[in-house]
Amino acid sequence: MTVAEILEQAKKLTPEERDELAGEIAALGEPSTLIQSHKAWEFIESMADPIDKRFLTGIFVSPILRTHSVHENIPRHPKVAFDMLFYVHVVYDFIKMRGLIKKLLDGDLTAGDWFTEDGDVL
Repeated sequence: MTVAEILEQAKKLTPEERDELAGEIAALGEPSTLIQSHKAWEFIESMADPIDKRFLTGIFVSPILRTHSVHENIPRHPKVAFDMLFYVHVVYDFIKMRGLIKKLLDGDLTAGDWFTEDGDVL
């Protein structure tokens, strides 16, 4: 996507969406900044499966605790923010693969288990 296309898309945003985006862009340069946390939490809250919801809630809290810990900061790079919505979606994609998790816990997971019979990534 070109800069012109991005600017054209930005014109379609509501003032509230522009303010939110501007805040997140400004936060990208701040060390140990978590972005899209509220959207990640809304995604978790929308879960129908209580097991998925509890699991993701625990996963969601971990980077928050580490970011606000005196001893450790996430992210480690001073110019990068940590996208909580991306993080929650990645973890959710993984926990939906119950068969893979069972194989992982049983010690039977192989590299080929991550792909369908057609060679597509699960």
